[in-house]
Amino acid sequence: MADLYQVRNGVAVPVALGGDQALTDSVSTTDSSVGASATAVKTLNDSKFDKAGGEVSGVAAFNAGVFATAQALSGNAIDVSAGACFTRTVTGATTFTVTGVPSGKVACFSLVLTNGGAHAVTWPSSFRWSEGTPPTLTANGVDVLTFLTANGGTTWYGVPSLQGAA
Repeated sequence: MADLYQVRNGVAVPVALGGDQALTDSVSTTDSSVGASATAVKTLNDSKFDKAGGEVSGVAAFNAGVFATAQALSGNAIDVSAGACFTRTVTGATTFTVTGVPSGKVACFSLVLTNGGAHAVTWPSSFRWSEGTPPTLTANGVDVLTFLTANGGTTWYGVPSLQGAA
């Protein structure tokens, strides 16, 4: 059986069912905002299972975790509504753009960049880096960069997660 979680304020918290709590009802749901699916279950001692305003209350059994496929960029536009991990091999001067973040929302993504230091890479003016300077990218290898916005893409904070992987 899958682990059981109580969804409280949008956060799944592990719970243990006591011997007197029998599962009596279940319903499946998919949360498109994170691409996860869950089976929610009502217990005898859990008097409500609501889906109001996109939030789920009640007990939920989540399968494995959130998985997705890395999106290979054919151009320089990173559409975060399409995923959270993007790959790109730099073969010439590159200017990245980021789209797809709803106004005022939080979003993050990783960019797996191959040979980024071999050519000029220009980042959007909304990107903020440690000490104000983008990292030096690897000319012959892989860099993994992670980005976070807390304000719908107005400002992106970038950090190199891994540099120079062969």
